[in-house]
Amino acid sequence: KDIFDNKTESVSGNISLRQAWKTMRAVKKATLAITDKEGHLEGLISTGDIAKSYMDVYDSEILSKARTQYRNIIKTLDGTMITGNEHGYFMRGKVAIGASSPNLMEEFIEKDDLVILGDREEAQACAVNIDASCMVICKDAEVSPKLIQKAKEQSIVIIQTPYDTFTTARLINQSIPVKFYMTSGPLTMFRMNDYVDDIKDIMAKKRFRDFPILDRHGRFKGFIS
Repeated sequence: KDIFDNKTESVSGNISLRQAWKTMRAVKKATLAITDKEGHLEGLISTGDIAKSYMDVYDSEILSKARTQYRNIIKTLDGTMITGNEHGYFMRGKVAIGASSPNLMEEFIEKDDLVILGDREEAQACAVNIDASCMVICKDAEVSPKLIQKAKEQSIVIIQTPYDTFTTARLINQSIPVKFYMTSGPLTMFRMNDYVDDIKDIMAKKRFRDFPILDRHGRFKGFIS
């Protein structure tokens, strides 16, 4: 308790990978602690975990498998919600790009998918007719009031983003919540009253640089490195 770093605050498991990365850069840490509302440690997220999420993910359904909140998608894409509930979750379907003709879109886009679209009204209408769960409109393109109303009736989320299609597709996986990639156990952690002499050999044998310190109630208090 005399030498640990108590200035690094923990984060919620619901924040996005992008927000975790920004926080790491701001506090100049390679590891963040993930805690519940009471401050109890749930896991750790490191820069290595975030890198792995980029290198190992080829699954177009990863956003729904991770139960990604629409609020995370909006923040990651610097977007605006046109219709829908930002507190809702994308829980079924894949991510697809609606750059084809409506006939081709109907072949690979299914009900409940998240579709990245441009300004082509026929493609937007096709996504609504297929009953996509979410439409991400790139370059802040307009959506007709008629389509917006129909989307509302079908509970389809519409998000506008200033980014182009390529940038949107590249960024959207960064909206996945950190709890999906965090290391949850077994974790090496220490207590406030542990002695440095007792833990230094344990630390030396682990690949991590930062180790969480907990109080006697199991709440996260900081890191020792």
